[in-house]
Parts: sequence; C-alpha cells; structure tokens
Amino acid sequence: MLANGMADSAQLTILTRAVDDYCAKYRVAGGRDREEIATCVMALFRRGISDSRALAVALEKSSGSLHIRAAFDCGRLSTAILAATAE
Repeated sequence: MLANGMADSAQLTILTRAVDDYCAKYRVAGGRDREEIATCVMALFRRGISDSRALAVALEKSSGSLHIRAAFDCGRLSTAILAATAE
C-alpha cells in the first residue's frame, strides 16, 4: 500500500483478481456476498497481505467459504485469517 493509503494500479489488479478468482471458484455471482469478500480482501491488504498468492491462501484458510458467512464481522475474520497464515 502506498503511503497515502491508496493502492496503485498494479495492486488494484491483484486485489480485483483475488476477488474475481474467489467468486468464480465458489460461484458467487455478485451483490452483498461479493461485497463482503471484497471487504475481506481489502482488510487483508491493509494488514500487509498484498501478494496474489498470499491473498488466495489467506482466503482459503478462512475455514470455509466467506460468502456463506456474509454476516460475520470481517475485521474479526481477517484477524483470524492472519493468525492462521502465521502458523
């Protein structure tokens, strides 16, 4: 992430691909579920996970499909994902 808190175009491509790939894998068409996944990807990015592979791994280690748990607090979820990736 850049010093001003904004992602550059290369980072935006990585973030978009992470959301698109996850949604394609779990057949998330859009709407609120996709927004929840995108929010989680952004939370992971803000916490320093910016590599496409690392984002994919972090999303997969979330103990199941994020779109099934759309009501789950994404801040707590991203903390749990980060803890799992540190193991």
